[in-house]
Parts: sequence; C-alpha cells; structure tokens
Amino acid sequence: MSTVFNDVERMLSRAAIDLFEAHGAATSKTPSVEPPHQETECIVATIGFAVADGSRGALVMVASPAAIAALQPPDGDEHSEMILCDILGEFSNMLLGRVKNILLPRGVTLLLGTPTTAYALKLRLSSPFSPCRWLAFVVNDHAIRVRLEVALANDFPLADDAGESPMAAREGEMIVF
Repeated sequence: MSTVFNDVERMLSRAAIDLFEAHGAATSKTPSVEPPHQETECIVATIGFAVADGSRGALVMVASPAAIAALQPPDGDEHSEMILCDILGEFSNMLLGRVKNILLPRGVTLLLGTPTTAYALKLRLSSPFSPCRWLAFVVNDHAIRVRLEVALANDFPLADDAGESPMAAREGEMIVF
C-alpha cells in the first residue's frame, strides 16, 4: 500500500479515537480482523467521498446495536433499529468530516456523499478492488470496525501538514451559506 494511504489511515485512526472520546466513550484501537464477519445482528454505515483529482473512496463502519447504543447518553429508552442506523450514519458522517478537516490544510478537499445505513442479521462484506484496510476499536467495551477504501489518483495532492486550516469548520459550528 502507498505511503499516502498509510498517512490517511493514521489520520482516520486518530480522528476516530478523538470522535468516540468526544462523545464520552472510553476508546482504544485493537488489531483488526479482515473483513469482519458478523454472525449476529449488526448495523453498517457507509459514506462515499471524492477528490477533484479523480481519487475516490468510502468509509464503512460496522457495529453491534449495543455498541451504537453505548455511544449515546443513557436515556432509559430502547433504541429502534432505525434510530441505531441513524446514529451510526451520523457517526460515519462526523468521522469523515473530521478526516476532511485534517486533509484540508494538506491541500486535499474531500467532497462527501450522504451516509447510507443498513441493519443486518448476518453480514459478510467483500473486499473492494481498491486498497482498503479495516481498523478496529473498542468503544465502551464494544467493538466498532471502520474500513477505509480508496482509489487514489497517481498525482494525489497530499502536501506536508500546514496546521489547521482557517476554513475548516469545527464540529458543531454554525455555517451560514
């Protein structure tokens, strides 16, 4: 795999830990299993992205309903499958948004898609043709897996880190169009 792919993977890993911890979850990275085969119920979320140079890819998250519920403050309510799908879809959106903000000062502007989610009773994901790698995290004692798959253009424009971009909006900031 390319050095650029490894750099982006490290950015994704750090962004995931920061995101989960920002939501009050004790988080650690663990060795990953490729690909995760869920024999029980799980939720999967995917969100695609593109770069103007022709690079493209997707972020995929897989977690059990218990793992997703553990990311939310306890409210005493049972979460329906639809709510759990919405929660994981939003986490995939926030995670890719964090990666976008990390890449912006390095000369890369990601164009993000809309998250898609599914509830599965038995899940088997195939490996894509492009480079990909699964990352595994333990979040509040539950496994959450994240896959990054990318098809990079030959001249992918990853510049040296220039610090935080003044144009990058922080999570939760209001943006006026």
